[in-house]
Amino acid sequence: MLFGVDFCSRRPTKRRRPPAGFKAAALILLAAGIVTALLFLAPQWLLVLLVIALTGAVIALAALPKC
Repeated sequence: MLFGVDFCSRRPTKRRRPPAGFKAAALILLAAGIVTALLFLAPQWLLVLLVIALTGAVIALAALPKC
């Protein structure tokens, strides 16, 4: 013990964690940035493939049985 502080203590220290929704919000912002970059940089055929993939995802979500 030094100056009233026990450096040999085995007690766990509390770690600060980011809020629960932080990771989801970061992923949403990353995805929006990628789509925006593709809109400005990608050739026309790549945008068509992107629209087809997004449409397929929406159809798949609508067709899945609700639990």
